[in-house]
Amino acid sequence: MVSLAGYELVVHGSFPDLPRDRLSALVGRRGGRLATRISPRTTHLVIAHGSAGRRFPDWPGSAAPQLLSEGAFRRLMGLAPPPMPEPRSFTLAEVASHAKLDPIEAEYLSLFDVLEDVDGHFSFRDVSCAREVARLLAEGVDLDAIIHAALALRRSGRRLASTRLVRAPWGGLVHETGGRLLSLDGQFTLDLGDAMPDREEILENAAEAAEDDDLAEAERLYAIALRMDPADPIAAFNLASIRHARGDAPGAMLAYRLALARDPTFADAWYNLGVLHAASDRMDEAEYFYRGAVDTDSEHGDALHNLALLLSRADRHAEALPRWEALARLEMEPSDRRMVQRHMLLCRMAIAGAQPVPSPA
Repeated sequence: MVSLAGYELVVHGSFPDLPRDRLSALVGRRGGRLATRISPRTTHLVIAHGSAGRRFPDWPGSAAPQLLSEGAFRRLMGLAPPPMPEPRSFTLAEVASHAKLDPIEAEYLSLFDVLEDVDGHFSFRDVSCAREVARLLAEGVDLDAIIHAALALRRSGRRLASTRLVRAPWGGLVHETGGRLLSLDGQFTLDLGDAMPDREEILENAAEAAEDDDLAEAERLYAIALRMDPADPIAAFNLASIRHARGDAPGAMLAYRLALARDPTFADAWYNLGVLHAASDRMDEAEYFYRGAVDTDSEHGDALHNLALLLSRADRHAEALPRWEALARLEMEPSDRRMVQRHMLLCRMAIAGAQPVPSPA
């Protein structure tokens, strides 16, 4: 696991599939800190895909934070696979020169993963992408519209380098093939007088509604996104999180189970189901789901803590001790470490004396 010790990150925009509390926990597990705004302590500014077209934030002082694309950040966090293995012999300046792009435009494309930066080097496919961008710019297409289209293509497994985009008669960009027009998700489409709804935009609007505490709107939008792609575990998880926040425990449980049905390795869905069952004093079910979270992610600190505490309170100290010991191996605040060490000591005393020992609160 990559350590983020000493990192303070700020995300420009938002990740539709990662609620802020989950993102903060993921960064915290690696020793870093997720801040809400730029400060002199900020080391990295992560550029979310959905922030294309928004003004970059100003930063105080002379030391600007390092910029990370969303793709680079996800790979750093283990949330995305490594880049496709292919020769990368071009610098960004060379890509811009070959495509006749302004270097600032090329840098912007790199920050939004239209051009895939791997240790400062780019492939010939990136050159092809850049040339396609230059063609569209020459036809008067806005750069941000091109970026949104390129990201939509990537989500459907395609790249700008191998796709010809044209303006649709009703506005927006579509894929032209064999004399027919396809929407960016690859479906044949007709001129309906309006652009097709964009699922990514719906997810982004849902995330923004959640940040603004408009939970009813966020739930409505996540439900729409889930209907558009019933196989998406993230939309189901986010819908569950909103229902959980609104106090709809049965609805949240159903949506968390939908997320697990689509991705059985979704540790946070296992964990949150454990929390919901524990809140209704169904401790056997809570234990089952906490164990599922730990089996899926052995370093899930919250699940380890809750499972260990549940076992300790049930006087099952021999089962609880390995969970406390696993938790102690993770990074944590000194006060939390002292609490874990007290629990470990009490478990060892109970095991040695074969007598129940009250657990600390």
